[in-house]
Amino acid sequence: MFKSLSVLCLLGLLTACGLGGANVPQSHFYRLPSITLPAQPQQFSHLVIRPVQANGLYHERTMLYAEQSQPLQLQRYHYHLWAEKPAELIGKALYQGLHSSGLAAEISRELLQPEQAVYIDTRIEQFERLILDDGMADGVKVQVALQFTVRGTAHSDADWVKTYTAEVSPSGQRMHDSVEAFGRALQQIMQQLVADLLVKKQATNVAF
Repeated sequence: MFKSLSVLCLLGLLTACGLGGANVPQSHFYRLPSITLPAQPQQFSHLVIRPVQANGLYHERTMLYAEQSQPLQLQRYHYHLWAEKPAELIGKALYQGLHSSGLAAEISRELLQPEQAVYIDTRIEQFERLILDDGMADGVKVQVALQFTVRGTAHSDADWVKTYTAEVSPSGQRMHDSVEAFGRALQQIMQQLVADLLVKKQATNVAF
């Protein structure tokens, strides 16, 4: 009798822990907002956006952060993840933004290698939240740095290599607000890229 009661109590405790105990954390998945750039006169026949490259932690879907007091230490969020790998999300955002600008007659992400095209290679150097030490609750910024390598033909040496950076403050404290800030940071970087492409085109008046 005593053993039966003990078993029943144990089962009751396990049931309570499973149904009414501590809340199990839920994973949250994020995609980037749509990117739209100001319209530009068509200057290129074809832009090819090659697959975005990423190494180490930036190759993972887990969202990253650093603390302002220890900016060299990257840390993971356990339950906040990108819907796709950052390289895929950024590649789509680049295509979307450059396409919206009207800068080129054709923009592709294909691996075809037409001769009359400008090729853009991208590498992620920073893509994380920065937790601020300013005494404010949940003070945060997002930091994005992308290195672009631009070539006038598929196999030529780089015409130029440049790292573009953006640091944006979210409009609120939610992770969703930070994701929107990532979108604004990418938009700023793409506007800088477009401006440099136009300057290079005017300076060379060739494949660019």
